[in-house]
Amino acid sequence: MIRPRQALEGAVSYLARNPEALLHAAKNVTKLRIGVPLAALRWLAAQVKGKKAPSDIVVEAVPPGVRVACTVDIKGTPARAGVTLFVDEVSLNSSELRFAFRLTDVSVELPKHSDSPLKALLESGSLDLSRPGDLLKFLSKRPPMVIDAEGDAIVIDLMKHPAIAKNPKALAIIGMITPFVTVKGVQTDSGHVDILLSVLEQGLGTALSGLNSHL
Repeated sequence: MIRPRQALEGAVSYLARNPEALLHAAKNVTKLRIGVPLAALRWLAAQVKGKKAPSDIVVEAVPPGVRVACTVDIKGTPARAGVTLFVDEVSLNSSELRFAFRLTDVSVELPKHSDSPLKALLESGSLDLSRPGDLLKFLSKRPPMVIDAEGDAIVIDLMKHPAIAKNPKALAIIGMITPFVTVKGVQTDSGHVDILLSVLEQGLGTALSGLNSHL
């Protein structure tokens, strides 16, 4: 768990080293964007601790997507895993928090001396990492928030996650906020993940009605 003081100190330190980030943020406000520095994501990733936690995490932009690579422990065997993520569509409202994205260039590298069954599957071609959606689609215990998966494409609806679906306070907050402002896209440039916003997409009257229904 990252402490608020720790996060604040990290943010202050980043801005001291990168004062131009304030100018970037100011420009984004006029374009209805929120720019999250990739350096901030790297810092957050570095705070994840524990024996099973991933290590040597790399986060880099592959505009309009982002590539993440890390070393993970697979049943006692260290493996280098990587994936490039592209967010194709976002739909956030009072009834759904849906993200459609693609996972490309999925890779898992195991040590040469490894006798892991996973390595045998990878080397034989029996495990096709180029179609992660198909692997997820046929899982016997697929997470309920995964509503579609095929090829390299996956669609999730966070509204179906029990932590949100069974939380009246979370549902009320979502119902009050999304009619006024919502996310219409996510993309990257060389140093940031930009969250594209849309304001009053359904009109002021609908937004006010939605707000009143949750008060």
